[in-house]
Amino acid sequence: MLRILCLYLAFHASSLYSEQMPPQSIYDISVKSLEGQTIPLSAFRGRVLLIVNTASLDRNATQMTQLEELYQKYQEPGFIVLAFPCTDFNNEESGSSSDVRAAYQQKFHVTFPVLEPVHVTGSNKSPLYKYLTDYKTDPNFCWEVDWSFTKFLIGRDGKILNRFSTNTLPNDPKVVQAIEKALAQQ
Repeated sequence: MLRILCLYLAFHASSLYSEQMPPQSIYDISVKSLEGQTIPLSAFRGRVLLIVNTASLDRNATQMTQLEELYQKYQEPGFIVLAFPCTDFNNEESGSSSDVRAAYQQKFHVTFPVLEPVHVTGSNKSPLYKYLTDYKTDPNFCWEVDWSFTKFLIGRDGKILNRFSTNTLPNDPKVVQAIEKALAQQ
């Protein structure tokens, strides 16, 4: 009887686990637009992504201008900035999605995608940031995000190529060279 119970529990535990398998690729993850539409990251397959957790009221928000400049300069060969507003650090983001949209469009004049606000730390961490900071994804980049404007560079194949800290400006030669190198890879 005990053996049957163990087999039953093992079967149901494995089926429960398989329903919640962690993503094997960034392309297995979907995010939401500010309007609430689901966007599969697989829609960006073959492009170079710079994923940034942003905050419009943060002292580093001046980086938005540099992110827009990068986007304008490199979008033609396949580069996209994806901004994820976040209130995890001192609540430095606007309130509702419409407030966020207004701040990013009117204050910073960005044209790159600004997505639905997410958590990048803690128990409510978004699936994307769980993936980006998971040891199994890449042990070279697996530590927790510690402030706004942390940047993850994703190659055309969906793998993390680099991670840049809050203090590394988007127009830093290290960032620009990494983007150019990633764009050159087909």
